[in-house]
Amino acid sequence: MNRGIAYYRQGKYDQAITNYTQAIGISKNIHAYINRGIAYHRQGKYDLAIADYNQTLSINSKSVDAYINRGIAYRRQGKYKLAIADYYHRAISFTNTTCHTAFYQNKSDHT
Repeated sequence: MNRGIAYYRQGKYDQAITNYTQAIGISKNIHAYINRGIAYHRQGKYDLAIADYNQTLSINSKSVDAYINRGIAYRRQGKYKLAIADYYHRAISFTNTTCHTAFYQNKSDHT
């Protein structure tokens, strides 16, 4: 999975996705799902990103990272009610500051 992170940081999203997929094949690691989802997001493949965040949540229903990233993907798709549900109705119950900060930090990224 470290290779996937290195590829991602170099902007080589296809290679990162391949590496994360290999890691998922070995172990259903939530970090590999989240990281692959982020790489898909960078490519504008929001449905695939959301699918990975959903898979993360099926493994760990309290993953704040999955809720925040899924909310960001929903926001990019213009699905504001779903984004708000993830930011506030779900993730905020796990961590108050993280969600509030993420929403406003990512607001400029997604407008």
